[in-house]
Amino acid sequence: MSSLSSSAFPSPEPSSAELHLLFTLSDSALPTGGFISSSGLESFAKHGFLSSPSSSTWTIDPHNSTHAITEFARAEVEHYASTTSIFVLSSFYCVEAALNHKNSKSKGQAIDELVEMDMYHESAMLSHVARRSSRAQGVALLTLFSRGLIPPPGHDDPDPELCSDEASGMKELAKHIVEGYKRLIRAGKAMGHLAICWGVITAALGLALGSSFLSWIQVPRSSSLNAFTDRSLHLSIFLHARSLLSSAVRLNIIGPYASSQLLLYPFREIIDHAVAQSRTLSKSFGRQSEQTEQEFWAWADEASSGPATTWPLGELLMGRHDLQHSRIFNS
Repeated sequence: MSSLSSSAFPSPEPSSAELHLLFTLSDSALPTGGFISSSGLESFAKHGFLSSPSSSTWTIDPHNSTHAITEFARAEVEHYASTTSIFVLSSFYCVEAALNHKNSKSKGQAIDELVEMDMYHESAMLSHVARRSSRAQGVALLTLFSRGLIPPPGHDDPDPELCSDEASGMKELAKHIVEGYKRLIRAGKAMGHLAICWGVITAALGLALGSSFLSWIQVPRSSSLNAFTDRSLHLSIFLHARSLLSSAVRLNIIGPYASSQLLLYPFREIIDHAVAQSRTLSKSFGRQSEQTEQEFWAWADEASSGPATTWPLGELLMGRHDLQHSRIFNS
């Protein structure tokens, strides 16, 4: 885990512990359930949108496949970021605030807020296929945290800061928040969507915990210190984009060499653009405030900068996923 008890303002550069955590979370072998989802790519291809207009089958021209996948990803990754990033950020800040005792937020309050965000996310997702996939991957992520990302019994961290009473207390509180949230999912009182679960576990693990210092010193979110808050969100979008390429390889649309080439070059711009767009999301999402005359229309600002569908065609085709006669993925 990265440092949970740093008393000095941290460097924008990640520590060695945080880098190791980033590498661990980016491991494609992690059992997160991502292999079950193509994010609508399978349905998109089966409906002929990747093939030549003159073709009578869904077979894709190999000379045009890399361009087709890039254009698909450009629309789909932007759509993914616009519909999920605000939930990643909000759930991250919710757990982080509880761990740092900001605003005297208790464990129960944090879990209640997570459930509220989860239900909002459920209602904002238009496709039942997308909901099903998101819930499956979210639950898999929480299971991974409980079984594979907490320290093993008898483990002593070499960093003395991580062995302090304060750090140990924060780790224990993080574990209780995750377990409490999981119990509500099992009871059917929460959905367990992927974006919420990602924000929860990255905050619980201490990824980019330095973002908590932003509010203490009143640094604007537009400053260069955005590096603190980008890590969890950036990794989330990167993993989603990489899973698209993995799905394309499994569907025999592109090969593994083309997948690596696309991820390194055109997908970098796609991912960076999605992360940059996510920074403009509403900062007041989920906050309670008194309604004054000046704030009467604040809801309109939040609605215009909150989660939004940017690719209706992708939503429609994902909703038709179950109508395919044969399919590899569940979404």
